[in-house]
Amino acid sequence: MTKYREESKLTTTEYIVKEKCEEAGWDVLRNGWPDFLLFDKKEKKAVFLEVKSLKTGLSKDQKKMHRALKALGINVKTVRIGRYWKPNDEKTQNAIRAALQ
Repeated sequence: MTKYREESKLTTTEYIVKEKCEEAGWDVLRNGWPDFLLFDKKEKKAVFLEVKSLKTGLSKDQKKMHRALKALGINVKTVRIGRYWKPNDEKTQNAIRAALQ
């Protein structure tokens, strides 16, 4: 097993499919998915939501995934929460509201 396959934890079958898709010209994204999919059944709308601390940024894989999702017209938002903020804290509530606008 190659180092790449060990690191990405692909099964042999997944590895073969990934390689064939890339050979056919597809970009294959596996890592970097946002933390949550928010789905409003009544409004029939969805938002992918990434949660980050105030000090951390998006990884390279996350940036690539977010760009791909947005290119497809999918709403992707990032909410930044302080490490010691409480769930009902005004800062927390405002950060979530701002991310979902």
